Amino acid sequence: MKKIKQILKLGCIATFFLCFFSCFNIKQVYAEQDIIIEEGGEKLDDFAYYRHKSLNPQLAKSHRIPMMKMKNSNLFVYCIQPGTPLYDGHSYDGYTTDYDVVSNLTKEQWKMISLIAYYGYQYVDPANHIDHSAAKWYSVTQMLIWQYATTEYEIYFSKSIRDERIEKYVEETAELKKLVEDHMKSPNFGENIVTYVGKNLVLKDTNQVLNGYKVTSSKNVNATIAGNELTITSNTTGDFSVTLQKDFNMYSNPPIVYVSATSQNVMAHGNLDPIVTTIKGTTLGGKLILKKYDSITKTCTPQKDGKLVGTIFKLYKKDGTYMKDLTIGNDCSVTVDNLELGEYYVVETQAGTRYELD
Repeated sequence: MKKIKQILKLGCIATFFLCFFSCFNIKQVYAEQDIIIEEGGEKLDDFAYYRHKSLNPQLAKSHRIPMMKMKNSNLFVYCIQPGTPLYDGHSYDGYTTDYDVVSNLTKEQWKMISLIAYYGYQYVDPANHIDHSAAKWYSVTQMLIWQYATTEYEIYFSKSIRDERIEKYVEETAELKKLVEDHMKSPNFGENIVTYVGKNLVLKDTNQVLNGYKVTSSKNVNATIAGNELTITSNTTGDFSVTLQKDFNMYSNPPIVYVSATSQNVMAHGNLDPIVTTIKGTTLGGKLILKKYDSITKTCTPQKDGKLVGTIFKLYKKDGTYMKDLTIGNDCSVTVDNLELGEYYVVETQAGTRYELD
C-alpha cells in the first residue's frame, strides 16, 4: 500500500469534535464554535442530525458540519467513520491503494463513496453546466458519504444544534446522485448491430451517457462520436468492433484514504479509473459474380482456339460512377465482394482471343 504522511487541520478554535460521536455515550459533545479550516475558508451553516438505530429517536443528536482540510496536501477531506472520534492535529497515513481494506469499508461502499466525492464538492463540468464549487456542495457531499458509509445510523440535515431533522439541498442531492448513477452506466446501442459496406450507421446511446467518451480503437470500421451518437462506417464485410473509453481525471491526485490509530479515518476525492466498453457488430455487403460463356457451346469451353479467359469488363454504379475493371479468370468468371448495396451494370471493354465485343 502506498502511504502519504499527513496532519489533519480542523481549525484555529476547535481542537476536538466527533463526526457523529459515538451515541452510546449519553453525554454529547457539541462543536458549536465556528470551524474554519484556514484563513479565507468558508463557514458552513449546515447541521447534521444523527441517531444510532438502536437508540430512542429522542436521543438523536445534531452538530454543525465542518469543512476539513489536510494540512500538508491542502486537500479537502470527508469523514468516513460515523460514530468514531476525530481529533484536530493528529498524524495520518494516506493510502492510494487497497482502499476498502484500509478504510474498513466494503468494496461497494468504497465505490459509492469515491464516486460521490469525485462528483461532489469542487466538481465542475462547463459543457454540461455543472458547477459544484460553492461551499454548500461540501455539505451535500459529506452527507451522502455519511449515509453510504454506515447502515447503523440515521443521518440527515437538521435546522440547528439539537433541532429536528429537515429536508435540505434536495435538488443538489438529486443532481449528485444522478451523476453517480450515470457514471455506472455504459453506452447502450442495443444488440445484434448490423451495418452495410459503405453506409454510415448512426447509433444513438439509449442510456445518454456517451458524451465524454472517445474512440480508442476500432476493427474493420471507422468510428466517430458526436454528442450522443456513434457513427460507424465500414468498407469490408465481417465482424467489427469499436472500443470506447471515458476518463475521469479532473483532479491532480488519486483518491486518498487517511488513516490514524488515534482519530477517525477520512478521505479526499481523486481521479477514478477509466471506463472502457466495446461495441461489436457485423458488416454485410453485396457480392457480384460475373460469368462469360461461349454463345454457341453455352459453356465455359471456347470454340476452336478462342479464349474466354482475359475478357475485361468495367463495373459501374447505376448512376454511371465507375467502380473497377473485372477480368474473367480460368473458370470463366470473376467475383467482386464488399459491394455497397445497390444497382450496378457492366460493360465489356476487351474481348477474349478470337471473340468480338458483346
